Amino acid sequence: MLRNLLRSRRGATAVEHALILPVFFLLTLVMIEAAWQMAIAAGVDHGARRGARWISLGAAAPTGMTRDQRLAEIVLTSTGLPLNAGRLVVTPTAFSSFTQLGTPGAGMAGLGGPNQVVQYVITYQSTLLTPPARSLIPAGLLRFRTVIVAQNEPFPQ
Repeated sequence: MLRNLLRSRRGATAVEHALILPVFFLLTLVMIEAAWQMAIAAGVDHGARRGARWISLGAAAPTGMTRDQRLAEIVLTSTGLPLNAGRLVVTPTAFSSFTQLGTPGAGMAGLGGPNQVVQYVITYQSTLLTPPARSLIPAGLLRFRTVIVAQNEPFPQ
């Protein structure tokens, strides 16, 4: 009877599925998580470029909004993703020329004036979607950082 039981193929498919299915499911979750995080990184990068371009033209912010607030709004809305405004930090620093970029203390906080060079450091902390990813990453957050340098147009003040 034991010999017949060892040669039997009944239940082999169920055992194979029990071994393979968790691995397949985990790999699927990892791919979904990676794609989502790459979409957020690309979206924040795109929004940063659009915002820097808007600022460099010297455009006025809508009524009731500062230019800094408008810059953050452009970054958030141009991604097309549901991003949390509380996790976005935009830090612009103005320099008088490109040669001063590497000089410590040469820049001033702010969006700069006409013909000034502005370095935008945009940081976004993204929450991970899946529990396995959250357990692997400290605090379940990934930080994306984009740095853009642009020269403002000679706009009137």
